[in-house]
Amino acid sequence: LHHFTLTIPALKIFSDNGFVGVDVFMLLSGFGLYHSLHRNGDLRRFYIKRMQRILIAYLIFGVAYCIFVSHDGFCQFLLKISTIGFWIGGDSLSYEWFVPAIVILYAVYPLLFNAINSKYSGLVLIGATMISTVIAFAHMVSFPQFFLVCRLPVFLYGSLLAKQSLEGSDEKSFYTISILSMLVACMTELIVKDDLYIYYWGRSFLTPLLVLILMTIFRMLPKTERMMSWIGTFTLEIYLMHWLVLKVATLYLHRMSIGINLTTLVGCCISVSMGYLFSKFVNMINGRLNIIGSKI
Repeated sequence: LHHFTLTIPALKIFSDNGFVGVDVFMLLSGFGLYHSLHRNGDLRRFYIKRMQRILIAYLIFGVAYCIFVSHDGFCQFLLKISTIGFWIGGDSLSYEWFVPAIVILYAVYPLLFNAINSKYSGLVLIGATMISTVIAFAHMVSFPQFFLVCRLPVFLYGSLLAKQSLEGSDEKSFYTISILSMLVACMTELIVKDDLYIYYWGRSFLTPLLVLILMTIFRMLPKTERMMSWIGTFTLEIYLMHWLVLKVATLYLHRMSIGINLTTLVGCCISVSMGYLFSKFVNMINGRLNIIGSKI
């Protein structure tokens, strides 16, 4: 929804602020990675599963996207597929910024896991928040690298929540952080304007509140949780396929004069459907790779 310009007020909120969905996904990624490494500390297995999960889908879609949509030259293609484009920016970056960002978090996660597991985990989170704050206000890094920097505290917070859930901690600290984060976001909205760095940094503080709202909905409507858990198994594929659908929907559906709102509805349905089918294809390839790997 964020990538469309909607006119319906109730949905326009999502198109104007839909990027916070990435913040929620970052928090859930930190949560899931902590549980994964806590269950099995085999780093080789951890890296293979993580990279296999994201890079196979990214490689398949990246090849198709560069050939049929962006028509990149060979050098531009290599920059995108290798994830180097994320670090140098410029024309080498388009849809794929999130994949290189999450890859680097996967790469350093064992170090972050040990930091969260230490008795100084709270200080680690505070330190990451302070660093992202200084970088945001001083404009120390450029986009898109800043997208990763401003979301690092949210990612670490997800891991800290996972640790607390395994330890059986109560939810008071979660509620407290949610309220404090909401206040920071509101203050940023009121005080700082027309600065994209501060804007994205401040909005990331809404993530704990959004997660709290989602948790409340899931508790009230258990079937909603099951549906979202199912969709969560192929969110990466939806994210990737959406860029292709976005191009097609904007180019063809809008030309049919059916209106941006209906175009958005049709586009979102197509994105989810194609994402699901793409995930089936990727899972089939991963399954065959696992069979080959077991024989080596």
